[in-house]
Amino acid sequence: MKADSIFILTGKIHSGKTTAVAEWSKTKKAGGILQPVINGERFLVDLSSEEKFKMNAENNEESISIGDYVFSASAFLRARSVLNNSFYSDAEWLIADEFGKLEMNDTGLEPAVSELLLKVKNTGGKKLLIIIRDYLVNDFLKKENLSPADVFIINSPEKLFYI
Repeated sequence: MKADSIFILTGKIHSGKTTAVAEWSKTKKAGGILQPVINGERFLVDLSSEEKFKMNAENNEESISIGDYVFSASAFLRARSVLNNSFYSDAEWLIADEFGKLEMNDTGLEPAVSELLLKVKNTGGKKLLIIIRDYLVNDFLKKENLSPADVFIINSPEKLFYI
């Protein structure tokens, strides 16, 4: 497999990855999910509809926890649906923000990201951009049975604008 359909944007925490993708995606036919922080709250944003939904769990809501963070299980369910549907849209670029510790443990955006990856690898025609923190890239590649030659790794948000 050539590294022409699977792209990874990587960098440190709070290095501007999501912000850069939000700007970059305005110039592309893009679908999928972004996870921006807006006024101190984390949201999931459907790139096709621009609909935003809060990630933080409300009182008595079913939740997913990792470290000190508690997220809404229903928000992730909606995000997985957005990712699944994005493959069948007219989007040329599919965005998965972000593949992190939750996804390494098969929750959060999983299994939608892995399924999207397989669809893009097997059918062609679409490009997939996955945002992954720098310290998880090798774990992601191992989890998905990919080699560095199978993906195009972008190691700083500024370089995104050259693809």
